[in-house]
Amino acid sequence: HVDCLVEMAKRDEWIVAPGGRGTTGTARFSRWGVCQTCHQDFSGALEIEMLRRQWRHVRDATPVTEAVRAVMRSVVEYLQVDGEHAAAERVRHEATRGLTRDDPALLMADIARAHGHPSKDAALDILEGLRPRMDRCAHLVARAKYASVFAHILHDLGRLHDALPHSAEAVRLCARIQGFQSRGTLEQTRNHAMLLYRTGQREEGRAIFAQVLATQTRVFGAGDSDVVFGNIILKTLHSKDDEELYHRGAASASFSSSSSSSAGGAAA
Repeated sequence: HVDCLVEMAKRDEWIVAPGGRGTTGTARFSRWGVCQTCHQDFSGALEIEMLRRQWRHVRDATPVTEAVRAVMRSVVEYLQVDGEHAAAERVRHEATRGLTRDDPALLMADIARAHGHPSKDAALDILEGLRPRMDRCAHLVARAKYASVFAHILHDLGRLHDALPHSAEAVRLCARIQGFQSRGTLEQTRNHAMLLYRTGQREEGRAIFAQVLATQTRVFGAGDSDVVFGNIILKTLHSKDDEELYHRGAASASFSSSSSSSAGGAAA
């Protein structure tokens, strides 16, 4: 019952923290994005509907805080993915009203617009157009989000070697912001390891992936969903048929939806 989940979420002290896949720290357990029974992230239609309800709950907030803007950015991404571009643009306008061109919140909104764009080529054009403003940006979270989304888009376009430096930069910035053992940094590092593997640097990719998995197991426990999934992937990377298995299953993990949002989780 979505209405029941919404009423529970409204009582959460983190009511304006962006819920859903890829968020980190205390905000990860917001009732807006995570089941309170199994502690798994909502997904699919429920994730989108909860995000819409969260947006309705915070859109009239005064003042519009960075946490509220983070919710707005998430809504923009999901509306675009859902094909509701006019609605996404209205939310984006509300999220950025009164901001200067180089304000980090406006940059984050523009990055979110690229991330959620249905056309990867158009998304790349948006990111390329942001480059001069990002070069002037000292905001670490915005820079991390930009690097992560840039890598994600290049990966989806099949430009894996071009994605590598952006992926490495996202890992470096996430570790600086959140620490190496945070869930977001570990997810970003895992995805970078997968990218190394896919570009022919298999030994390095496997070694980094195994190191990440060992840290995730120690920090989150063997039953954690990221650990369980990571063990499945690691087996494919060591299999004699690793290439075929990788492209059938493990490739779906590389630069998954969590990868580019993990950098954004620090913004909450």
